[in-house]
Amino acid sequence: MALVLLSVVLAAVYTLLQGQRRFYAVHADRVLTWDAVRAASEVFGAELRGLNPAAGDLYALARDSVALRGVVGFGVVCGLDEVGGTLLVRSASGSFESQPRDSVLVFVEGSADRPGDDGWRSLRVLAASGAGGRGVVCADSRPAELGVRVEGSVLGVRPGAPVRAFRPYVYRSYRDREGVWWIGRRLRGGTLQPVVGPVRSRDEGGLVFEGVDAHGAPTGVLEEIVMVRVTVRGQSAGAGSSVRDSTATAVFLRNTHYGG
Repeated sequence: MALVLLSVVLAAVYTLLQGQRRFYAVHADRVLTWDAVRAASEVFGAELRGLNPAAGDLYALARDSVALRGVVGFGVVCGLDEVGGTLLVRSASGSFESQPRDSVLVFVEGSADRPGDDGWRSLRVLAASGAGGRGVVCADSRPAELGVRVEGSVLGVRPGAPVRAFRPYVYRSYRDREGVWWIGRRLRGGTLQPVVGPVRSRDEGGLVFEGVDAHGAPTGVLEEIVMVRVTVRGQSAGAGSSVRDSTATAVFLRNTHYGG
């Protein structure tokens, strides 16, 4: 009799524990899926918001991929080495490097006879180091935090000019060897690396981009895009679990006007 009662109790406890295990597994899958779609929205919000299509920041936009010029660093010019083609930079943050296709945009003021020629000049980065290089100091005779040697003219760049560092990235959905779909990022011409996921398949709209013009109509013409709608549909990674979540974000691009 005691063995029978003990078996009944153990069976009840086992059933209870199994139920709790399934409950917490589903709850954990739900939290991870929600975190994944939220993280994807934050990533694309940060990347897209600083783009200006008219300046060439947006290279391509397809249904499940985007190619863009991502901001990776910012600083302020404190002086020039015109002979060496080097921008001396202070208050630098982020990454100023010389990886393939790295570039900077530096603001150039118009001359006295052409005061309206203000604008941004794009220059390819050849090298970047923590020292200004060649013993050159800033305009205030103090050392620079960073020296950025570039390809192209630095004439006309004045101390105090802002400088932004860029790197070309591609974001898209892809399927790994186990058949799981992710959102990945790579340098243009580089290797794709996972950023966030899992997401639903391409056919199920795991990642969807849509360009919108100033009148609120969908457009594929890059120069006409003022807003990008991003939809992310997450998929749980748990075996046998079917937890799903989704988010939709509208990101307005820099220096554009939406009248829709």
